Amino acid sequence: MSYILDALRQSQQARERGQTPRLHQIHQFDDHRVPFGYWGMLLALGVASLALVIALLATLRPAEKSPPPPFAKGGGSDG
Repeated sequence: MSYILDALRQSQQARERGQTPRLHQIHQFDDHRVPFGYWGMLLALGVASLALVIALLATLRPAEKSPPPPFAKGGGSDG
């Protein structure tokens, strides 16, 4: 029974070698060529966290009050 199944699998693979991939076929990906990987994800998380902290500090910080303008002396017509 297994000989028949093996022969059927081999003949199916031989027929599909020259064809384009189909939706039901399993694709194998190379795990060694991950675009960012673990360190890239950590870097992105760190940059996003830093941006969040800077935004929070900028919005929650109390505004600095400017000193009131000085009064003018001696320039008026006070008699």
